[in-house]
Amino acid sequence: MSRGTRTTPGNITVTVNSDDMVGTGLVPDTQTGVEIVKTGLETPNERAESRIVTATVTDGTEATGGGGTPPTAKDFLLRVVPWPVNGIGHVNLHYSLTNPRGGNNIVTGKPYQDVDQLLSFSKRAGGTNTIKELWYCTSLQSQADKNSKGNPKAKRLKQNAMSLKAIWIDVDVKDDPHHYKTITEAWDALCKFRRVACLPQFSAVVSSGGGLHLYWISKTPLAPDAWQHYADGLKALLLKHGVKCDAGLTTDSARLLRIPGTRNHKYTPPRPVELLSLLERDYDFATALKLLTKLGPPAKADPAAGWHEAF
Repeated sequence: MSRGTRTTPGNITVTVNSDDMVGTGLVPDTQTGVEIVKTGLETPNERAESRIVTATVTDGTEATGGGGTPPTAKDFLLRVVPWPVNGIGHVNLHYSLTNPRGGNNIVTGKPYQDVDQLLSFSKRAGGTNTIKELWYCTSLQSQADKNSKGNPKAKRLKQNAMSLKAIWIDVDVKDDPHHYKTITEAWDALCKFRRVACLPQFSAVVSSGGGLHLYWISKTPLAPDAWQHYADGLKALLLKHGVKCDAGLTTDSARLLRIPGTRNHKYTPPRPVELLSLLERDYDFATALKLLTKLGPPAKADPAAGWHEAF
């Protein structure tokens, strides 16, 4: 059995069993043969069971992801968040603007019903000096506002969440006792957590520039109440196993997470946000993640929840 490798712009290489490449569009690297490549995103045990497929990140403005092409930001966004049906609902892109008066950046956003339009704005924003961070809202939002000029403006509230398609873990890497100190340490710990907790392979892995975002993606949109049980269960497991992350972010149905193909400006120079892996198929949560619904507390509505900044 041969192994193939892919390297992202961040120089993180992952070895993939050829058996796990079926249907992904990737092909084994014949020059590598059976050589096991030392990587920054796997442990020896993970290497044997890996179904992660990594690829070079693109800006995602074209439809790709099959027929030998690597997965893109578009492939990711089409699957990780529900998109409007019959013109109902909005997928929010939020971004920070340099404050012309000094002080903290201004956070605002735009509502979208088309992924190509969202990614077009994201690409243009990357070429400016005024727009810094870019995020997407993890839930389909029911309402949008208008700015002072009458143009559409994103509105993000938990009570406006119509549906979601993923649960996630948001892990930062920092040199302190409350965080993992390196990406390798974080990845090793999260792979061990996944195995010990009897969870399936991650649907997607994103390098946020300052850590990792790990997702399980549902093949169908989930109503907020149904989603909450899976998110609560995941939070309970994270706390039980002592995973070094802010577990509370896992249960935020209006969470902002970074968009692959953008940059994290918390660092100098800014670091790329990269899509490291995207499995070919999404999960039936009712079977693949059923155990989560038996672990978490009952979902609690929070009608006052709204903006928060902990990105």
